[in-house]
Amino acid sequence: MLKVLTVVSIIIFLSVSCFWDSQRSIEKGESSLRLGDYSMAITFFREVLIADPENYRARLGMGKALIQMSSAHHSDTLLWYDAITHLEAARTIHPESEIEPLLSDAWTVQARIKLGKNDTIGALSALSRAIDYNPRSLESLNLAGIIYYRIGEPSKSRVLFERALMVDTLKAFTHFNMGMLYWAQNDIEGAHRSWLKAITLAPDDKDIVYWYSVAEQKIKE
Repeated sequence: MLKVLTVVSIIIFLSVSCFWDSQRSIEKGESSLRLGDYSMAITFFREVLIADPENYRARLGMGKALIQMSSAHHSDTLLWYDAITHLEAARTIHPESEIEPLLSDAWTVQARIKLGKNDTIGALSALSRAIDYNPRSLESLNLAGIIYYRIGEPSKSRVLFERALMVDTLKAFTHFNMGMLYWAQNDIEGAHRSWLKAITLAPDDKDIVYWYSVAEQKIKE
């Protein structure tokens, strides 16, 4: 009986010791993140994940650290993909967590990376994920709308811009985008109305000023 109790005590001690080691590593990783030392943070979070792949804080921390590293390396595609993988894993572990806005931002950046590589389908797929995680993301809605406008699908573009306006009517860039859509459809008055709203909100924006003046002149002719 004494031997059994001794073995149990050792197991409990080792379990508690491993738990506190993981906690310390996570705290060191989070401290490193706050200091901008993503390399050190990754080292600490990796230690924890090797022992416990389902550790939420380590997964979240690793995702954030990889985002920092990717930004330092000019949005490296593979690093962003790894970051999203860890953030998605963190959400799987804690579905009720407030990680969706961060995931939405990560997928939006992924979309911009895809666009930079002329991968329109990949960009739209990434933006779809971004909007799923945060339906109120103005950046994602506008960017998706612009892409659909460029590939000749104005009806989808209009829906996305209208959704963005429902979220916030005080963003000049959404009114500007809507105006460009009207202009492409030869609706000069619609474009003029949109750009009037845009210039009221951003009177110093050179692009908005230019296109508003073009519409103004067109209406006077």
